[in-house]
Amino acid sequence: MKKLLSVFVVALCLAGTASAQEGAMSVGGGLNLGLPMGDFGNIAGFGFGFQARFQYGLTNDLALAGSFGYISFSEKNSASSSVMPILASGRYYFTPGDGRPYGQADLGLTTFSQTFNFNFGGLGGFAGSASSTNFSIGFGGGYETKLNDKWSLDFGAGYNIILASGGSLSYIGIRAGANYAL
Repeated sequence: MKKLLSVFVVALCLAGTASAQEGAMSVGGGLNLGLPMGDFGNIAGFGFGFQARFQYGLTNDLALAGSFGYISFSEKNSASSSVMPILASGRYYFTPGDGRPYGQADLGLTTFSQTFNFNFGGLGGFAGSASSTNFSIGFGGGYETKLNDKWSLDFGAGYNIILASGGSLSYIGIRAGANYAL
């Protein structure tokens, strides 16, 4: 699985290097909200975090990007959780113009961390933490609109899955951000 991911990342980098001069490049960032789903919802509450992003256009309709983010989920059942995704993304814009809806697919690695503290009153308790880095995938969409020649706003949502040997964790990510054209 790690070899497949390595090959995919290298291919994205080579494709970007060959085509980056033809398309537009931008850097951006934004705020993320995380809504844990399924079993993850049993151990984590609502999440809040950030994301930094670099994107370059291959054509007017297709862009590749790399991003790094962090979301901290609120404590639930005496445990707090966080995720740190590092992703390569492909984005397809459905229409031309200054306001453009898009679809997006993500592939990468996500570090999941959890800290717990169980206290049994006068009987004592125990605390600990665990962390693992796993393959992750995601898909979603959004809307990007230009403010001027350099700045654009980007709003989106996606379904994210962290794959692990014992199962998977999933959450819905909602983001609002800004991009600056280089």
